Amino acid sequence: MKFHGPWHSAATFLNRANLFRPSAFLALFTLATAFGLLDLSTSFLALAKGMSEGNVLVLALARSSGINVMTALEAAKVAFILGCGAACMIGVKLRSSQTQALAFSVLALFVVVQAAVSLSNILQLI
Repeated sequence: MKFHGPWHSAATFLNRANLFRPSAFLALFTLATAFGLLDLSTSFLALAKGMSEGNVLVLALARSSGINVMTALEAAKVAFILGCGAACMIGVKLRSSQTQALAFSVLALFVVVQAAVSLSNILQLI
């Protein structure tokens, strides 16, 4: 019996559940983008209230490139949305069930992380 690894099992399950339809990838991309934009807007509000940015990567980008934190935050969100779009396109265009499972998992993880960050920002603004 050939061992395929954990991605094969997950891919087989997700493929049988018919989760690899383009609409599922588009829904995850839309959610990730919406939560990313919510995170950006709550970060704008927090910075306007005098709070400081807590994302070390954004602060390092701003410091190393000589731009302000808001511009670095916008650049990070654009990169995030482009990355989500790339994962969505990979999931829709490639027919390998293992690749689709990986793209689906990456998008789902992005949605969960962005939702948690957005909720945290909202709670700190209250």
